[in-house]
Amino acid sequence: MRGFLTITLLVLVLLVSVTGMFKNWIKVYLLFKTLFSESAKRCYSGSKDRYESRQCDTGTAGNFVCQKFTCEGGKSPFVLRTCANKNTGCLAGPAICKFSKGTGSCSRCEGDNCNS
Repeated sequence: MRGFLTITLLVLVLLVSVTGMFKNWIKVYLLFKTLFSESAKRCYSGSKDRYESRQCDTGTAGNFVCQKFTCEGGKSPFVLRTCANKNTGCLAGPAICKFSKGTGSCSRCEGDNCNS
């Protein structure tokens, strides 16, 4: 399916450029990127080994990714799994980890339930 969408996008860009509508190719690209971009609709949510799949996105906007924040060392090590907006990073995890004098790392992914 993704290959088909890529080919469709390339054909549209080619048609736009051949017809002399150079100004509109960015609009076409952004439209397809918004409609067909990878995003998570479900992510694991919870901490340590107590987490379950939860719905993140109910619409077609595709604004969510899954994230897994791991805090090691310090006074209270933890693992936090959540849905997150694509435009923001791990926000709560690093502050809590720093407060407990631990070392944290955040990983983000775009597939459903990819943050196991």
